[in-house]
Amino acid sequence: MKNGDASIGIRVKRNEGKLGIIDKEVHKDFVGAGNCDGIFRYILPYFEGKRVLDVGCAEGGYTKHFSNNSIGIDLEFESLKIAQSNGLNVCSVDINTSLPFRDASFDAIFCSHVLEHVYSPYYLLKEFNRVLKEDGIIVVVVPTEVSLVRLLCDHYFKGHKGHLYAYSVSCLTQLMHRTGFKVIKTLVDVPLTKYNRALWLISDLFQLFPPSLVLWISNGFGLLEKSRKKGDISIH
Repeated sequence: MKNGDASIGIRVKRNEGKLGIIDKEVHKDFVGAGNCDGIFRYILPYFEGKRVLDVGCAEGGYTKHFSNNSIGIDLEFESLKIAQSNGLNVCSVDINTSLPFRDASFDAIFCSHVLEHVYSPYYLLKEFNRVLKEDGIIVVVVPTEVSLVRLLCDHYFKGHKGHLYAYSVSCLTQLMHRTGFKVIKTLVDVPLTKYNRALWLISDLFQLFPPSLVLWISNGFGLLEKSRKKGDISIH
């Protein structure tokens, strides 16, 4: 695997105890381009300085924000070419098979809007646990199946032929637990708030409520987790 130098192009204030702390200079990277979901700004501080595996990286919209020893993987050849042309370290990997990485080779994993597409989510999450270091960080983001967004304009299955599975927060939490992870935070992606900095406060407020109360208006949700000890994995 070729190790290229990825361009970071972003500065993040390190503050793992709070949400939404991002320098003004990077605002343009999160609005208008449409390449970052609405909760990415909450997640990024946890990835600062870490070697990240970006699963389903496409053209590198997220990958470019990670450290230069991070790796993006995808199967879409044209998207990977664009990512490589921008200096990102990416490669072609079929995530329905075993990941071509050594055990405990990443500090963090980012997997956004991918888990609903794979044949065996359980097997993929087990692979994530294998390549992630103990106490490593993983973020899994999935779309919400039932919400106003789906009812009005974007049906979960009819509008997305590639969707094989749908997840509730409790379902995904249990699946993550059984594959070796412990949930730290649940984050909700509030529609439209990523496009205008003035609307970020609305998103910040939504994060204070239990997900069950706000998912009805969401695009999706994300679980921020840590890997547990490798021997502490339930298979029941």
